[in-house]
Amino acid sequence: MSSPNAGAASIGRTGDASSSGSPCERCNERPGETYHFSYGRKLGEEEIGGNMVRHTWRRGGDVYVALCADCIRRHKLLFAVPSGIASLLLGAFAYFAYLNPDLGPGEPDREIFWIASAAGAICFIAFLFYGLSRRKYWGEKTAISVRAPELRTQGWDCFWKSNEEPGRTSSQ
Repeated sequence: MSSPNAGAASIGRTGDASSSGSPCERCNERPGETYHFSYGRKLGEEEIGGNMVRHTWRRGGDVYVALCADCIRRHKLLFAVPSGIASLLLGAFAYFAYLNPDLGPGEPDREIFWIASAAGAICFIAFLFYGLSRRKYWGEKTAISVRAPELRTQGWDCFWKSNEEPGRTSSQ
């Protein structure tokens, strides 16, 4: 296995974060905007009291990836479509369970209606989140999906979007 530092320079900066017009690294067809993420390796974790855990990371570097709007949209749809379909199916199930004349107010099966309604609402909220989240968020997630396989072969196992900071203390 190669050293985790091997090849890091070749994965490094591929463009300036403010520039655009570089060819998309996913489809190589259209010009794209540049998105940034960082990568590293988890070294360990230690319990520091109660249910608090301190994670230690070794930062490997930063990656800038040019991506077009169409590739970002396709990546976003991979996450949004299942939530939309699930919310529609659960909503239809809840609707038909509600219309069932055999289910009276005291019937135990009436709980199915409320469970399906709650699950459908959660899926719909997830669908809205995917639809309304910003392009930068999905651009960074797409950039990670494009470059992560190559970085994983070099031993890097953690990837952070620009708004995330490694090494924070978290609760379990």
